[in-house]
Amino acid sequence: TGAIGQIVMGRDWWKKFFNIHAAEVMFDLQNRPTKDEVKQILKQTQLKKGAFVLDLACGLGRHSIEFAKQGMNVTGLDYSQEYVRRAKHEVNSAKVQSKVKIIRGDMRNLSHHFEPEQFDMVVSLFNSFGYFDKRSDDIKVLKEVSRVLKPGGLLVLNTLNREGVEARLCHVPQQMNLDGFYVWKEPKPKYFVLDKASYNKKKQRTQCQWILVDNRKDKSRVLRLGFGQNVYSHRDFKNLLRPLDLQVKKLWGRLSGESFSKKKSWHQTFVARKN
Repeated sequence: TGAIGQIVMGRDWWKKFFNIHAAEVMFDLQNRPTKDEVKQILKQTQLKKGAFVLDLACGLGRHSIEFAKQGMNVTGLDYSQEYVRRAKHEVNSAKVQSKVKIIRGDMRNLSHHFEPEQFDMVVSLFNSFGYFDKRSDDIKVLKEVSRVLKPGGLLVLNTLNREGVEARLCHVPQQMNLDGFYVWKEPKPKYFVLDKASYNKKKQRTQCQWILVDNRKDKSRVLRLGFGQNVYSHRDFKNLLRPLDLQVKKLWGRLSGESFSKKKSWHQTFVARKN
């Protein structure tokens, strides 16, 4: 735990966190859940082929590519220069470049890139909402989403559920909760992650710290990364969306599909329609 304590997260941690090392832990472009997740979204939204979709924080473009394969016209936006470059490569490799455009940008300022009422659907997937230090910036994102959505357009947002986070991180047995909740995993052979998660109940914000141990080469390498996230209850989102003419229509748990439990679900995924 002493080594983990050396990780220091400053403001705007997200500007540097999303590098190739984080990508190796978070993304698997060939995994089946991507297809399941997009299939679930299209089932819940009944979006027609040819619709215009904006994928916020598109990462390496896995959802953008799958939406394109399902007949949608997609724009993927991400702040990370490295991810934008990789996403463009993946789009070309998947031969969907006629259906997908990848751009670099800040989700708080979509007006820099898009006209009002340009998209049929905006998606914020794989828990990519709430990274900013100020909650007012989260609200800016929602306002920008409402602005670029057509009347009747849809927002699909997948993120943490505050009550579920509190149930998991605030009530674990004392012997397991000395300074956080730990998970040890091996996302790839000989590539290990020690993941420590903690929760600030006053700020309603999670804090996660990773130690990555890469043993794939003769000389082991140790990397340290950290990130934080604002969390919201489902009621919070309803209250935030109402003044923006967005009304929640569908709700489930994990992105790929499961029922939502207010007090137990770690994730919430919902569809909101613009009036």
